[in-house]
Amino acid sequence: MKIKRIMCAIGLCLSLGIPGAEAHAQLVETIPKSNAKVQVLPEKVRIEFDGNLITIGDERTNLIIVRDSQGNQIDQNDSIVGGARLTISLKPVRTTGRIHVNYRVVSEDGHPIEGDYFFTVVGSVSAKAVTTPAAKKTITCIKTKKKIKVTAMNPRCASGWRMI
Repeated sequence: MKIKRIMCAIGLCLSLGIPGAEAHAQLVETIPKSNAKVQVLPEKVRIEFDGNLITIGDERTNLIIVRDSQGNQIDQNDSIVGGARLTISLKPVRTTGRIHVNYRVVSEDGHPIEGDYFFTVVGSVSAKAVTTPAAKKTITCIKTKKKIKVTAMNPRCASGWRMI
């Protein structure tokens, strides 16, 4: 009888689980998406988790570092936390190839989470460089070879742009 009670108590404890064992925040979205191929370097990179991120005063507890295929840091070191999202601006640089996004955040349960992912830029200029008139006066459409003033992306040229 005593052994049955002990076995029942052990079974009950195991079925209830261990108190205080909470799951850490999980990555739910990245923009650009992991392994995506994009025509131009975006102006920002954003990652989102399934729980809020903790900020501690002015300390940089949550950060993203973005590097181009040559290993050059191309982010503007201005990570912004908004609830479960972390966003960083990218420099308006001309780059192609594999982009490495590295992140470190602190989830609301107090545990640090580190990870990384990649996306690829297949075009030749940043979105900001294309849409900023001060960057260059004209650009050439790679597909049509037509020169136009830099004011906005021309939808008739899906292949991309080349600065001249």
